[in-house]
Amino acid sequence: MRPKDLKYAIQLTINTKQNLLISGAPGIGKTDIARQVAEDVCSRNGGRYMVLHPVCDDPSDWKGLGFPAGDRKSAEFLPFGNLKDMIETKSRLICLIDDVGQAPESVQAAIMQVVRERRINGLMISPECRFVLCTNRRGDKAGVRGIIEPLKSRCVIVELEVNDDDWRLWANEHGMPPELVAFSKLRPGMLHDFKPSTDITNSANPRGWGEVGRIQLGGAPKHLEFELFRGCCGEQFAAEYTAFLRTYRDMPD
Repeated sequence: MRPKDLKYAIQLTINTKQNLLISGAPGIGKTDIARQVAEDVCSRNGGRYMVLHPVCDDPSDWKGLGFPAGDRKSAEFLPFGNLKDMIETKSRLICLIDDVGQAPESVQAAIMQVVRERRINGLMISPECRFVLCTNRRGDKAGVRGIIEPLKSRCVIVELEVNDDDWRLWANEHGMPPELVAFSKLRPGMLHDFKPSTDITNSANPRGWGEVGRIQLGGAPKHLEFELFRGCCGEQFAAEYTAFLRTYRDMPD
């Protein structure tokens, strides 16, 4: 699914109160697109959004803490943090659950009860909550352990793909350097040259291209460009882009 189509899908599932699960390679904009749509929806219709990272959570973050009831013969669960917010909110709350595939199965099971049953341990989730989930794929070497079937089956699953035209539209809207946009037309296949690796290196992806643009806008000195660009998108990108910049800068105005 193209990024511009994903924006429509997110808006649609928010309106229809369905759970959306976005999968795709690292660095192609899953969370950023979801965040942009959430900001737009909240600015037009009111409400707010929050980004959650269940890979850092314990099941109690999604279930609440158990404590003795008043009769001391039973127990209840006390919600706290984000779960308490989901239960008590009276206005639209869009919950962006990031990297859900990296979360332990025990945490995923608790999330499943929240996003589908909309209740956990007798506590009701506010009808104003909407859920958008993001994950990398198992083959991306991103620590994804998989997603349990009961959670997957409670979501509309779409896969985000990189599209050069959509990225250039984003780049122009966000003031990226024009020479970087021009280079993307010259080498469109390099916008997403993702190579999963356990080495301490990066490969080219839309997020890395955005970082390169911000480095340029920040005024990076020319003698550091290759090293910094390599740190964002890998050696091949850095070599080709710095060569492109040298040619571009030598051309007459």
